[in-house]
Amino acid sequence: MDILYEIEHGRIRPSMALVDCVDSLFTGNDEFILLDEQAVAYNTICREIDLAGQKKTIIVKGGPGTGKSIISFKVLHQLIDKRMNAKFIAPNEAFREVMVKKLIGSKVDKAKNIKPLFGGSGTFYGAPQNTYDVLVVDEAHRLKGKGAYMYQGDNQIQDIIHASRLNVFFIDDTQKVVPADIGSVAEIRRIAESERSEVVEIELKAQFRCSGAEGFVNWVT
Repeated sequence: MDILYEIEHGRIRPSMALVDCVDSLFTGNDEFILLDEQAVAYNTICREIDLAGQKKTIIVKGGPGTGKSIISFKVLHQLIDKRMNAKFIAPNEAFREVMVKKLIGSKVDKAKNIKPLFGGSGTFYGAPQNTYDVLVVDEAHRLKGKGAYMYQGDNQIQDIIHASRLNVFFIDDTQKVVPADIGSVAEIRRIAESERSEVVEIELKAQFRCSGAEGFVNWVT
């Protein structure tokens, strides 16, 4: 009975084998090298997580090409390296698969080891409060509300914030695709405040799809 009690009330965290596996996938992987503003944002997020003494919600805003997805994966790497109970969430399954393929590259034998680290946004309905240390949510503008396909809850943002002690949302309010997409900076902030979660906002502005050439972006726009 003592052992069962320890299991029930113990802290879930990644095994050292998983830590080593994730490290091997990121080391030397050119797909996940951070540049300039991306590195600053990444360091800021990690610092906010390290300093968190209470429930905290970090909102990272940025348009296409500002490096949101690369930063989100690097944050996940840092969390696993610290053996925190963390998970990467993205509403779109195809997007998750593409990102995982970029991560594993030719090391396809590693896929089954890291699969549990990734999940959809509709799986946290009914999860106990603060089950996870950190949930990292990419494409948060694609989060859904009541009535979404195969989703039993009312608001995926609410589920995610409730289920995690710390949560990081990467979002662009202008990239919603269908009317069912409810993710927005305002909605995340509203729910975070209702859950008594401290809110921190970070904004990405540099466009890295053209090597950060601001003059080129200004010419196009």
